[in-house]
Amino acid sequence: MPHTALVDAYHKFMVTARRYVDPRTEDDYQQALIAIEELLELAEDTKDEPLNPLIDLVNKGIEAYETRDNELMEFQP
Repeated sequence: MPHTALVDAYHKFMVTARRYVDPRTEDDYQQALIAIEELLELAEDTKDEPLNPLIDLVNKGIEAYETRDNELMEFQP
């Protein structure tokens, strides 16, 4: 069972990060694009960069939104 402090930290993180790591609206998507750009500017281009996991999370959220959006566009008659 995960440590309670870890679960609490995750919940607090998701309150702030949800719109960036799981964008559901066009506004969320635009904010995620802005965030990824800022993160990439802040991060050093090294394997051990502490921001890399956050960059990966935001990037996956953007990709998921774009996939959902493309699927919806293809579905329209």
